[in-house]
Amino acid sequence: MRTPFFIIFLIIALALAAFVGALAYFTFNPPSATKGLSPEREGLSPDQQSSTLPSRPVISSSDPVRGDPNAELAIVEFGDFFCPACGEVEDVLNKVLEQYKERVKLVWKDMPNTARHPLAQKSAEAARCAGVQGKFWQYHDELFANQEKLSENYFAELAGELGLNANQFSQCLAEGAMIETVRRTFNEGLLLKVDATPYFFIGDKRIPGAITTEELNATIEAYYASQ
Repeated sequence: MRTPFFIIFLIIALALAAFVGALAYFTFNPPSATKGLSPEREGLSPDQQSSTLPSRPVISSSDPVRGDPNAELAIVEFGDFFCPACGEVEDVLNKVLEQYKERVKLVWKDMPNTARHPLAQKSAEAARCAGVQGKFWQYHDELFANQEKLSENYFAELAGELGLNANQFSQCLAEGAMIETVRRTFNEGLLLKVDATPYFFIGDKRIPGAITTEELNATIEAYYASQ
């Protein structure tokens, strides 16, 4: 009579272990794909859910800024270093920043799609670690210019090429010092319903996907004309 009881006990124990393991996984490994993800907002009516969602990103002190930090208009980009379209739009952004200088700034927010690129999160952390030493944008530019090379070895190699303190950079990356910083902007993107990269917020406008110089200029001019 002991065998059936033992089997039942074993099944219950295995089921409990599986549940605990799944709970731990999703606690420490939040969803990473940008497509089709949205934060759970249980217990709220549809109207309440809509009213509590932010309509635009918040620029924090940890967000890298390119251009005049005092510029009135911010181009906020949610991007991924493995995203080809993000790399292609770099020239457009640089031209516009040069053209508008003190009137426009670019703010970067990480939106790594690790479902498509397993090292997307790590590349974002690497750029942030370079930022600790004051070279985020130099590292950012090289990652986009060399997307075909992106690997953990290249992250370390690039740090050396840019003259970063190798030990400090490696320690920052190995200890996961920037994990929460990257996850914070990723989760912010989810709340804003960012479902692709690149994804731009300019004033009250949101622009998913790549953008041309003409479109960006028109958006900037329209913003200042309305002020």
